[in-house]
Amino acid sequence: DGLRAIAVLAVVLYHIDERLVPGGYVGVDIFFVISGYLITSILRREMEGGRFSFRDFYLRRIRRIAPAYFAVTIASLIAGIFLLTGPDLRVLAKSALWSAVAVPNIHFWLSLDTGYFADASNQIPLLHLWSLGVEEQYYFIWPALMLLGTRWVGIRGTTYLLAILTAWSFYYAQQKTASDPSFAYYMLPARAGEL
Repeated sequence: DGLRAIAVLAVVLYHIDERLVPGGYVGVDIFFVISGYLITSILRREMEGGRFSFRDFYLRRIRRIAPAYFAVTIASLIAGIFLLTGPDLRVLAKSALWSAVAVPNIHFWLSLDTGYFADASNQIPLLHLWSLGVEEQYYFIWPALMLLGTRWVGIRGTTYLLAILTAWSFYYAQQKTASDPSFAYYMLPARAGEL
């Protein structure tokens, strides 16, 4: 929890003022590593003990994420009503809708203007939810992969598969950074190695 707090604090301070923690956005990468480690540890322990349940796993994720997610999204929409112009409010509402179905990263990858005259990232109210989208997509895929892996090749075999997937993800991220840097930044295949 202490490492998670440091990672989140680095990101928050970076967003307040880049000079406070130069490179603070790396906190997202650290958070992904911690989150992946914790989730994998929990899943492994439950699967080895024969206690794993998709229902229970997803209910725990919802209870942990949903309250803060909805509070931030609703507060942002209410503030947007008073602070934003019509076109900007529509953009905010659209990003809130994509976020509600766990794919804000896909929305920002597809629609974010990164051109010379684009808004600064600190002018996009729900942009920070992209990382939550990556993590939620990981939650949908990883438990099933682990369950299938442990049933087919056991824990040791699953560990080898994890190492291969991790190496592939890092390689893929490097390749996509050259051809589609936005995809490499926002999308799960390029971030999976961190998780």
